[in-house]
Amino acid sequence: MALPYKLFHPALKGFRFSIFCFWCVIFSQVAHASPNQEKAAQAAKKGTSQTEGQNSRIIYGQFRGIRKEDEQALNKALNQIKNQNFEAGYQQLTDLGAAGSADAFFHLGEIERLGVLESGIDFSAAANHYRMAAALGHVRAGLALANMLYFDKGTNKKSDIIDRASVQTAIAAWQQLAIEGKSEALYMLGMLYWNGQATLQQDPIRGYGLVWQAANKGYRNAIRAEAQMLPELNYDARQAGRSYAQSLDKYGFSADILRIDLVMNNIKPAFGGKKRGLPVSWDLVWHLELGIALQEKEAEALIKQIEKDYAQVAGMLSYEIVPAPIRLTRFQLVMGPMQNMAEAVKYCMRFKKNGIDCYAMAPK
Repeated sequence: MALPYKLFHPALKGFRFSIFCFWCVIFSQVAHASPNQEKAAQAAKKGTSQTEGQNSRIIYGQFRGIRKEDEQALNKALNQIKNQNFEAGYQQLTDLGAAGSADAFFHLGEIERLGVLESGIDFSAAANHYRMAAALGHVRAGLALANMLYFDKGTNKKSDIIDRASVQTAIAAWQQLAIEGKSEALYMLGMLYWNGQATLQQDPIRGYGLVWQAANKGYRNAIRAEAQMLPELNYDARQAGRSYAQSLDKYGFSADILRIDLVMNNIKPAFGGKKRGLPVSWDLVWHLELGIALQEKEAEALIKQIEKDYAQVAGMLSYEIVPAPIRLTRFQLVMGPMQNMAEAVKYCMRFKKNGIDCYAMAPK
């Protein structure tokens, strides 16, 4: 049940650079930067902060009551980087980290993630630094790690290959942060469950509940998303999602779809009467997208499989092969139109149980 926009809608472009805007200040003042530094600076400038009750720039000492002398040493190291003394600043941050500074480890992670040094971007080193910062109690480091693993390592690729290990590690980190009440993690997981993306099966009530909880905390993207989810769920389904989110520390996360009966209870009898014709545009109706980045022969084989194994469905729905959005030379199968979200989710789940990739797509 995708929303009218995908998870990576325009509000999330530059998402992974939106939190730590101190780096926007540093990079904006660096002249004659290397290509990696210029690229990182441009990326960093795209973000706008949504941190919970925090200024968009990092205020040193706000995380753990940092000692004044440590704050001064940290500022000195960051000023070295601001003045293009990258190696000296990095070494000073390393020394501070060895002395137990969570903030220093966090900034080391940012340096490696954005590719400030001549050696360029190093996600593995960034992950290690974020983990150290998080272990020392840094509020944002765990979220930074999850965001990097998902957006930079897991899914932000030019091919259709997904780094499942990085994605699953990111999801596990978001889940822990969501249980702790972090609104950004609640929102991200809610969108993933709602859309059925990133190795998670579609779980609309769980997804709605998480987004609703993030919206209650004032997270702007969640407020917009929750408003678009509301018409798709009945009262009981909404209440079930909210009750779950309010007791997330008790229920946690499971592989079972949460109260799917509440999504299905208003569904009309499926597939009666005459065959449903092709819509004017698939973007105007609920429909299914089957298969991800298939070769044309694979898409044709999928049609034959559905006509054989799902004869009633194939007999009542229209379907056609269309170009896959993620790769111009690949294809996917679209089927529909579906009467509503409940019907789309129901049949998508049936296809998924039989190993066929499927997404229930909402009208745009």
